[in-house]
Amino acid sequence: MKNRIYSAILILLGVVVLTALLIYVDPFRSVHLILSNGLYREGVATPRITIVAIDEKSLDPSSGLGRFNDWPRSYYAQVIENIEKSKPAAIGIDIDFSSPSRGLSAQRVDEMVEFLERGGSALSLYSVLKNVSSGVDHPDDAALISAVEKFKNVVLLDMTTSISKGESGEPVAVKRHDGSVLSALDNDSAGFAIVIPDSDDVVRRTIFSANGERGGVVKSFDALLAEMAEGRVDATSNGLNLIAFQ
Repeated sequence: MKNRIYSAILILLGVVVLTALLIYVDPFRSVHLILSNGLYREGVATPRITIVAIDEKSLDPSSGLGRFNDWPRSYYAQVIENIEKSKPAAIGIDIDFSSPSRGLSAQRVDEMVEFLERGGSALSLYSVLKNVSSGVDHPDDAALISAVEKFKNVVLLDMTTSISKGESGEPVAVKRHDGSVLSALDNDSAGFAIVIPDSDDVVRRTIFSANGERGGVVKSFDALLAEMAEGRVDATSNGLNLIAFQ
């Protein structure tokens, strides 16, 4: 009788240990990921999308634009103005503007010199220099904000918003961009970019939207662009959705 009890205990312990190992190791996970690839569509990117890239010529110091890291944000405001002439449904700028501009760009200095040479008053430049010195309302940031607000179809990339879990496990967007260009824009002008790689480092999911930490709904960069271009975006109730391989 005792031998049977001992055997049963050993078998039970063995089952518990084996179950724990299977849960920890998850040997079927890789098979699941391979099979799940069949859920995704392969296709060619739509010709309706145009990618305006920063080319090598623009990055060349001899081009006259200066170092990429020193480009004033007024450059991007000019790009928006130029692209808008073609009446696009939406414009997405995949560049990090999470920190405020500092100092004076070469372009801005040239404009000030030209202004003075035309007989302009040096006193009128005081407010510009004061804003540059204080780091508040920098003229280059103001130019970009003005362009975004003017056309209402521009989405900037928000690299500062993170996603945490709420009390019920739902995604919650936490914004951290006080003082930057993004802080001056509404939620529909800047979207976060967060993807969820699986254990094989392949991205099969993304977050389209999340409840804001201070209320409202915060949307992703791609969701905002899709809404502007198509008028809607398909997303599940908890903000998670599958994405298609392209």
